[in-house]
Amino acid sequence: MRLATLALSGVLAGLSSACTPPDIIWNSIDIPFAIQVQNASYPDIDMRHITFTPSGGGDQHLYLSPSGAAVSNFQLQGGVWVNGPTIRAVVSTQHDADGTTNIFFTERTQQLAALNARFGCHPVTDGWQVEFDLQDGSSTCIRPASGGRYELRYKPVGVSGMLV
Repeated sequence: MRLATLALSGVLAGLSSACTPPDIIWNSIDIPFAIQVQNASYPDIDMRHITFTPSGGGDQHLYLSPSGAAVSNFQLQGGVWVNGPTIRAVVSTQHDADGTTNIFFTERTQQLAALNARFGCHPVTDGWQVEFDLQDGSSTCIRPASGGRYELRYKPVGVSGMLV
């Protein structure tokens, strides 16, 4: 599964006809972007966008469209997804039975979700796009949630199972 920036992939799409992206990693993107999930093996989630769904205490949990409110103003600052001056992506400290935990946006500064950005290849256009990797070697996954929704999850190293 790929987490790619929607806005930036459109800008970069024309830069390469045979996709051979440079091996460059960075931790800041100041241009606002949306995040798209790409996984052709799972058509139910492929090419859907990350959205915000309010939770208690002002937190915003991450689900896939059409559920939740569309978000197109993410930024990457110092390796952390941010949305506005005070809300940032964090990893929950509570693990579910499947070993995964939430990545959500909050004003709290608990365990920040540290990411790197790098160039990758768009699976349809074969143009360059920006993709994200967690700095600790863990991964993200999408899990079915209540009400026919899908949520973005943090999947620690060593956790296996039938997660998209």
